[in-house]
Amino acid sequence: MPLPVAAGLLRLTALYLLIGLGLLPWLYRRAWPRAAPAATGASWGFWTAALPGTLLLWPLLWYRARHSARPTGEDPGALRTAQTVLILLATLVTVTAVTISLATRHPVPTMDPLPPAIEGAR
Repeated sequence: MPLPVAAGLLRLTALYLLIGLGLLPWLYRRAWPRAAPAATGASWGFWTAALPGTLLLWPLLWYRARHSARPTGEDPGALRTAQTVLILLATLVTVTAVTISLATRHPVPTMDPLPPAIEGAR
């Protein structure tokens, strides 16, 4: 993969996570209670554990906040499909970023000492 493409993907990933970080207070105060009513009154341990998932899946949480979880008897297949797609996308981006970072590492140069005859000629 060309380096500009890799850099663009990393920038898009950073932008995605920054948007999620910017929306984090709203997601914690408004979206979580609407999307998962059982999360109301949860401890700080829960919110800390939910942080990575909230940052990675913020579009889904935003959608769930706008369309509250009410038992309607409908099949939740579309929601599960969206969750699966977003989780696979996040995994793909993470694996790609790690692979690119490992592939573009510069090797550490090794220098053998110069023979004494060459060093003494200075």
